[in-house]
Amino acid sequence: MRVKKFVLPPPIFMNIQPPGLEQVSPREALMMGTLWPILADGFSREEGIS
Repeated sequence: MRVKKFVLPPPIFMNIQPPGLEQVSPREALMMGTLWPILADGFSREEGIS
């Protein structure tokens, strides 16, 4: 049996964006794909999705 793995981004599970989230520099944001580290999933590049 083949096991399938699905990567779901963290924003899917957030109804609202809480105020006062930590932000990264614009340069880092371009590398991560988001301004807020809590919303970076870390899997997209490993899986070859992004």
